[in-house]
Amino acid sequence: MKDILATGLLFPEGPAILSDGTVLCSEQGASQITIAEGDGGKAYVKTGGSPNAAIVGLNDEVYVTQNGGAVGGWRAEKNISPSIQKIDINRNIEEICISSNDGKLKAPNDLVFDNDGTLWFTDSGQAFDFNDMKEHSRIITLSKSREAKTVLDTGPVYNNGISLDNENNIWWAETVPLAMCKLVDGKRKEMCILPENHFPDGFVASQDGRIFVATTYGHNITILSPEGKIDGYIQLDDQAIPTNCIFDGSDLIISDFGTGWENNEKSGRIWRVSTDAVGYERVLGNID
Repeated sequence: MKDILATGLLFPEGPAILSDGTVLCSEQGASQITIAEGDGGKAYVKTGGSPNAAIVGLNDEVYVTQNGGAVGGWRAEKNISPSIQKIDINRNIEEICISSNDGKLKAPNDLVFDNDGTLWFTDSGQAFDFNDMKEHSRIITLSKSREAKTVLDTGPVYNNGISLDNENNIWWAETVPLAMCKLVDGKRKEMCILPENHFPDGFVASQDGRIFVATTYGHNITILSPEGKIDGYIQLDDQAIPTNCIFDGSDLIISDFGTGWENNEKSGRIWRVSTDAVGYERVLGNID
């Protein structure tokens, strides 16, 4: 089964699911979190800038990586500080992190809670300019008490998606070298290099340990074994530019820029696709 939940979106990313089943996405080009329903979706809350990803935490709080206001050549009407934003159930927005121990945030990208309730996120260092990679990417943690610490500097690789596997290990995507990596003993371990044009973006793990990776110009979801070997593909269509995914039971909810994104067209979609897997249970964390 392949269904499309929403169309007509401008740069949708990070799908997230509220406790009542409502599907949200971070619609970067609309500077908002969007309810993924119908043509154009519905505004959940205006964040300003460009919300790069969103996850649901405890009590339906939504946590957002805010890159400040850039996607490719597109710029928001008003840029804001790169940050981690927290949205409460009344849809009030609070900046809860604007810097790490080694400097200000530059372009936060994706985020995940671990089993201890620590929030991990990637800071890509710049907003999507693969032709001029200068700034280093970082992996940063944010504690429940809002203490941010840079765990790893991975160089100018454009760190992208970040998530847990079924054994609670941190994985992340490095889009420029087409690499999927895992944190082992505090160090980067390269698990695989993906095929040409299969640029890894966001991803999610299943209960059996497989990793489902949104690979943009592969137009598909690339499935990896726990050891990092390619185990198959879920093809979408030739207009799809998948950017992230999350499990809802055995279904994948997938955000898709659409090929029109390069011309700032509202070609984005949110998909629901059946799989042979069951999602690894998400941690519903909370930052005080």
